[in-house]
Amino acid sequence: MTNWKGVFMDNITSNNSTGVTEGTSDNTAQTVTGTNDEKETVNESVTKTDFDKAIQAAEDRVRTKYSKAVKDLQKKVAELTPVEKTEAELAIERRVAELERKEHEAEAKAKEISLKAALQTHGIDTDLVDYLKTDADADAFSKAIEKIVSARLAGNGYKPSGHQTNPPITRADYDKMSYDEKAEFYRRDPEGWKRLKN
Repeated sequence: MTNWKGVFMDNITSNNSTGVTEGTSDNTAQTVTGTNDEKETVNESVTKTDFDKAIQAAEDRVRTKYSKAVKDLQKKVAELTPVEKTEAELAIERRVAELERKEHEAEAKAKEISLKAALQTHGIDTDLVDYLKTDADADAFSKAIEKIVSARLAGNGYKPSGHQTNPPITRADYDKMSYDEKAEFYRRDPEGWKRLKN
């Protein structure tokens, strides 16, 4: 192990007035006081080649440390990078995707047919299926349409005035009718006339 008392002794200047070694950093600077005789008493000195070797060794340690870290990171990147798929795997994925697409289309078509049938049972035009979601409730839709139509008709539709409902006619009432009244009754209600005629 190097004795750091004598580090950089070769680089000490002949100027004893400053007393600081030349060409050293703050960490290795040594204060030398006294005469040249005292300088010779330092046991060990470091040459420029020893200094360069020490620097090179430190650089090698740092380089080794970081190159190992870089290799570890490269290995981790390689692990996380997706693997290229073979042509057979790609073909299987395409087939699966096509089957899933066809399955979704078949489900959508079945829902559309079911909705058309439900609309048809409610007496609604099946062409409206194009404007509805396939999961629409046909009963609620039918009720909503009836409500809208009733509201519009009540608001601005034709309202007959003077229209009276015909009370049921009994056999006694029929017998009291004149011929013209019976003819009018026949014109209005042929089934009722047949029932009362006998």
